[in-house]
Amino acid sequence: MVKQIRRELLASMPLTVVLAAGVGAGLITFLVNLLSQRASLSLEALLVALINVVAPMAVTLTWISSCAPQRVGEAAVRQGQTPIELATAMGSAAICATLLLPYILATAMVAGALATSVPEPLRQLPPLLGLLSPAAMARMALHGAGLTAISALICARQGRRCRHRSEDLPRRIAAATVEAILVILSMEVLLFILVPPDLPPIG
Repeated sequence: MVKQIRRELLASMPLTVVLAAGVGAGLITFLVNLLSQRASLSLEALLVALINVVAPMAVTLTWISSCAPQRVGEAAVRQGQTPIELATAMGSAAICATLLLPYILATAMVAGALATSVPEPLRQLPPLLGLLSPAAMARMALHGAGLTAISALICARQGRRCRHRSEDLPRRIAAATVEAILVILSMEVLLFILVPPDLPPIG
């Protein structure tokens, strides 16, 4: 399990950093230039969005893009997967996602601060640390871990379907990727409707 977590962390890290930097800079540019928000308020809004929606979704999407093909292939070559093995596979994916979340937060916030035009932009970040409460961090971690674990379950299910037909593996990898993305997007919409996020006031 530890080896798999390490391997998936190394596989996901580059895409995670690139995606987080793009999201941070892009959202700040949108808030500052198009909505005429002050840099400090824009950074606060960015952090709130990251904690409640963006970071859990981003970490799940990067895990799917980087690790889903390997997961489907592993499930295809195994003779069988017990419930304990399946739970272990889901757990390792959840742990990997949890370990990636700090990198997403840090990279997105630094990229967002650097995208502003204020002098010494990184000095804007320390006052925002109050938003990183233990409760907010725990919700974000559970959110991302849950979505990634479900994605791992989908990969295992698709891999089992081609256990005796190795030529079907590319199609199953594609199916697992699309299904996982559609499932997590649907779950996000449903969760937003049923349990709206409790957003702190900005400013």
